[in-house]
Amino acid sequence: ELNFDNVSTYTLVGDTYQVYTNEPRFTLTGTANDNLDGYRFFFNGDNEFRQFHTFGVEHGAHPYAPYQFQRSFTLNEDGFVAGSDETLHVYTLEVQDVTGNITTREFYVHYRPKRPEPETEILTPEQASKEVTKEPIIALEKYDEVTKTWHPLELTSTFAPGTYRLVDLYQETVKVFQVKDPAQGQT
Repeated sequence: ELNFDNVSTYTLVGDTYQVYTNEPRFTLTGTANDNLDGYRFFFNGDNEFRQFHTFGVEHGAHPYAPYQFQRSFTLNEDGFVAGSDETLHVYTLEVQDVTGNITTREFYVHYRPKRPEPETEILTPEQASKEVTKEPIIALEKYDEVTKTWHPLELTSTFAPGTYRLVDLYQETVKVFQVKDPAQGQT
């Protein structure tokens, strides 16, 4: 079995984690383990750890501690996608038990440098609806003037007067707009 620390914000599809980050350093930590002794841990195909195969099936207390791993990577040095400032890095982790069963997890780590905050645009409700469909976004949020915080909305929301932002997979704001009522000219 493979267990990872701090993966709650990653998207898991099957055995693959999709990670979008604008931090140039990525660290992967966790543990490898099995209920039979003699398991192996592989990182990108390299056999990094092998537990002794002398004990057998573990009932109750575990005689060996799980193998703990931590790897850090610099994402802004290589792996650039042609024609962009993004990099893609693939890390494959495997645990193979003594009988040959393999548990695999892959991490597809997409890196893009932080981008500057966009300027706020003034839009009508109709223009705002069109903007939402133009951008590759994962979240639409509205600013609450009272609490001074952003609140998520459905992407199909209608736009009342106020300040909104669109957020992409890298958790960066790609557009900020203020919706004004054309009849009143106020937010």
